[in-house]
Amino acid sequence: MMVVSTLSIIMDSLRNNRIKPIAFHPYPSTVIDGLICISDKDGKTAANALFELLEEKFIRLFTEAGIKCAVDNKIVFECTIDTIKFYFGFKDSSFTVGFGLFKSR
Repeated sequence: MMVVSTLSIIMDSLRNNRIKPIAFHPYPSTVIDGLICISDKDGKTAANALFELLEEKFIRLFTEAGIKCAVDNKIVFECTIDTIKFYFGFKDSSFTVGFGLFKSR
Protein backbone atom coordinates (compact mmCIF):
# COMPACT_ATOMS: atom_id res chain seq x y z
CA MET A 1 0.00 0.00 0.00
CA MET A 2 2.85 2.41 0.83
CA VAL A 3 4.34 1.88 -2.64
CA VAL A 4 1.07 2.76 -4.38
CA SER A 5 0.61 5.83 -2.15
CA THR A 6 4.17 7.01 -2.77
CA LEU A 7 3.86 6.57 -6.54
CA SER A 8 0.53 8.43 -6.48
CA ILE A 9 2.14 11.34 -4.62
CA ILE A 10 5.03 11.45 -7.11
CA MET A 11 2.72 11.40 -10.14
CA ASP A 12 0.46 14.04 -8.58
CA SER A 13 3.49 16.20 -7.76
CA LEU A 14 4.73 15.94 -11.35
CA ARG A 15 1.31 16.90 -12.73
CA ASN A 16 0.99 19.87 -10.39
CA ASN A 17 4.54 21.19 -10.84
CA ARG A 18 5.41 20.68 -7.16
CA ILE A 19 8.71 18.93 -7.92
CA LYS A 20 11.59 21.42 -8.10
CA PRO A 21 14.78 20.11 -9.75
CA ILE A 22 18.07 20.63 -7.89
CA ALA A 23 20.67 18.39 -9.56
CA PHE A 24 21.19 15.38 -11.78
CA HIS A 25 23.66 12.71 -10.65
CA PRO A 26 24.99 10.35 -13.33
CA TYR A 27 26.34 6.82 -13.00
CA PRO A 28 27.49 5.50 -10.48
CA SER A 29 25.41 7.56 -8.03
CA THR A 30 23.02 5.62 -5.80
CA VAL A 31 20.04 6.55 -3.63
CA ILE A 32 20.50 5.75 0.06
CA ASP A 33 18.23 6.08 3.10
CA GLY A 34 15.50 4.57 0.97
CA LEU A 35 11.84 5.22 1.47
CA ILE A 36 10.76 2.72 -1.21
CA CYS A 37 12.46 0.55 -3.80
CA ILE A 38 10.50 -1.18 -6.52
CA SER A 39 12.20 -3.71 -8.75
CA ASP A 40 11.03 -5.38 -11.94
CA LYS A 41 13.51 -8.20 -12.50
CA ASP A 42 12.05 -9.18 -15.88
CA GLY A 43 11.79 -5.63 -17.20
CA LYS A 44 8.57 -6.60 -18.97
CA THR A 45 5.77 -5.78 -16.55
CA ALA A 46 3.58 -2.73 -16.09
CA ALA A 47 5.96 -1.60 -13.32
CA ASN A 48 8.80 -1.31 -15.82
CA ALA A 49 6.62 0.74 -18.16
CA LEU A 50 5.86 3.06 -15.22
CA PHE A 51 9.58 3.39 -14.41
CA GLU A 52 10.29 4.36 -18.02
CA LEU A 53 7.47 6.92 -17.98
CA LEU A 54 8.73 8.43 -14.70
CA GLU A 55 12.30 8.55 -16.01
CA GLU A 56 11.13 10.36 -19.18
CA LYS A 57 9.13 12.85 -17.09
CA PHE A 58 12.10 13.55 -14.79
CA ILE A 59 14.46 14.01 -17.76
CA ARG A 60 12.02 16.44 -19.38
CA LEU A 61 11.48 18.34 -16.10
CA PHE A 62 15.22 18.68 -15.42
CA THR A 63 16.07 19.55 -19.04
CA GLU A 64 13.40 22.28 -19.07
CA ALA A 65 14.96 23.64 -15.84
CA GLY A 66 18.32 23.89 -17.62
CA ILE A 67 19.89 20.88 -15.88
CA LYS A 68 21.73 18.49 -18.21
CA CYS A 69 20.64 14.87 -17.96
CA ALA A 70 21.81 11.68 -19.61
CA VAL A 71 20.03 8.38 -19.93
CA ASP A 72 22.09 5.58 -18.42
CA ASN A 73 21.42 2.36 -16.53
CA LYS A 74 21.98 4.07 -13.14
CA ILE A 75 20.97 7.72 -12.57
CA VAL A 76 19.64 9.86 -9.72
CA PHE A 77 17.50 13.00 -9.75
CA GLU A 78 17.78 15.31 -6.73
CA CYS A 79 14.79 17.57 -6.12
CA THR A 80 12.36 18.96 -3.59
CA ILE A 81 8.65 18.46 -3.12
CA ASP A 82 7.19 21.17 -0.90
CA THR A 83 10.68 21.99 0.53
CA ILE A 84 11.51 18.35 1.40
CA LYS A 85 14.56 16.99 -0.44
CA PHE A 86 14.17 13.64 -2.18
CA TYR A 87 16.35 11.53 -4.44
CA PHE A 88 14.72 9.53 -7.23
CA GLY A 89 16.94 6.79 -8.60
CA PHE A 90 16.66 4.60 -11.66
CA LYS A 91 18.88 1.53 -11.97
CA ASP A 92 18.26 -1.05 -14.67
CA SER A 93 14.70 -2.20 -13.91
CA SER A 94 14.27 -0.63 -10.48
CA PHE A 95 13.10 2.68 -9.07
CA THR A 96 14.11 4.02 -5.65
CA VAL A 97 12.95 7.01 -3.63
CA GLY A 98 15.15 8.06 -0.74
CA PHE A 99 16.52 10.85 1.40
CA GLY A 100 20.24 10.49 0.67
CA LEU A 101 22.79 10.11 -2.11
CA PHE A 102 25.97 8.07 -2.35
CA LYS A 103 28.50 9.11 -4.98
CA SER A 104 31.40 6.72 -5.41
CA ARG A 105 33.43 9.02 -7.64
